[in-house]
Amino acid sequence: MNRKLSDGFLEELKIGILSPILDRVKKDTTLSLEIREDYFNIYFKGSSLAKVVRFNKKSFELTFKEEYFLNDIPAELCCRKIFNSKKDTEKWVQQICIYKDTIDLYSQLTENREKICQQEIIWANNFNKLSGKTDYFIVDFEYNSQGYDNMDDKSANFDLIAFQWDSNPIARKLQKGFLPIMTVIEVKFGDLALKDAAGIIKHCEDWINFKNSERNIKKLSKEMINIFSQKRDLGLIPTLKTNKNPVRKICENVKYAFVLIDQDPDSKILSSELEKLSENYVGQDERLNDLYFGTSRFYGFGLFKDQFLSLQDFREKLN
Repeated sequence: MNRKLSDGFLEELKIGILSPILDRVKKDTTLSLEIREDYFNIYFKGSSLAKVVRFNKKSFELTFKEEYFLNDIPAELCCRKIFNSKKDTEKWVQQICIYKDTIDLYSQLTENREKICQQEIIWANNFNKLSGKTDYFIVDFEYNSQGYDNMDDKSANFDLIAFQWDSNPIARKLQKGFLPIMTVIEVKFGDLALKDAAGIIKHCEDWINFKNSERNIKKLSKEMINIFSQKRDLGLIPTLKTNKNPVRKICENVKYAFVLIDQDPDSKILSSELEKLSENYVGQDERLNDLYFGTSRFYGFGLFKDQFLSLQDFREKLN
C-alpha cells in the first residue's frame, strides 16, 4: 500500500480534466477528497460519493456505488462515468447534488452517524475558518492496514490519521526542534460501539499488533507525510495556504487516541471497558503508553492537544 498520487494525476486535478472536481470540493465544505493509491475518493457524510481512477492515458473513470440507490437508478444518472475532457467532468459536477441527495437518504436509513462525525472532524480541523487555531490536521480518512507486518488476516481500519501540529507560532514555523506528531484516531459513536468485536479493547489489540513492527510505523509515517504534502499542494488544507514550512519529517513517537461521541453518562459500558483495559495493560507493560482519549472543547469537533487525556486521567475525569 502506498497512498500517493502520481505527478501526472496531480496535474490533472489542478489544471486538467479533473480540475472541476477539485474546484467543487474546495468550495463545498460537505465534501472531502481523500488520496489513495494513485486514485482518490470523494466523501459526503462519511460515504464515498465517487471513486476516480485513471482509465487510460487520457481518460479517467468515476464510479458511484449502486447500493446507495434505494430504488431504481434514475435515468439521468449512472454509476460509472468516463471523463475524456473537462466538459465531461463539468457535466458530472453539475449533477453532484442529486448524488448527494441519494447518499443523504441512504445515510438516514443505515444510521451512518459515526462516519458522518468523522467527516465533521475533518471539516472542523482542516476547513473551518477557525481550523488554524486547532492543534491537529486530519491527513487521512478510512485507512486499512492490510499488507502491513503482523496484520495478515486481521487488518485494522484506522478511522482518522492526524498530525498534531501545535497552533503556537514556534511550532507552526517548525522552530526549536518541533516536529508534528502522527496521531491515529478511532471515533466511537454511542455506547454499543465501545464493546465486543469492534470495541475499544479490540482496537487497542489491533494497534499493539500494528505498532509492534517498527517498519509499520516508518512506512505509515512516510505515507502520511506524502499525503499531507499533496493535500497542501492541492489547496485542501486552506488554513496552511500562507504557511511555507513543508513537513518533511515527523516525530518518531506516535499517539493512538479515541474520540467518543454521544456517550450516555448513565451507561456503565464505558467505565466497564476502561476497567478491563486498565487490568490488561496498565502497570504491566508499556504497550499502551501512547493511548489517549479526546474530550470536547465546548461541544465542538476541533481537536486540541490539552483535551487529550491519558487512560488514567480520563478515568479520573469520568469519576
